[in-house]
Amino acid sequence: MTTSLRSTLDFLLYDWLQAESLNTRERFADHSRETFDAVLDTFERIERE
Repeated sequence: MTTSLRSTLDFLLYDWLQAESLNTRERFADHSRETFDAVLDTFERIERE
């Protein structure tokens, strides 16, 4: 994943969609931005391989 694509995804998830607000819900309380970033990092690694 290119840097510009990742920065676009970060903008869409965190600034526009406010994905971190999911953490206030009981179902997602154990998660954080680091969790979301780890998932994106994993997808990026799979894409490269």
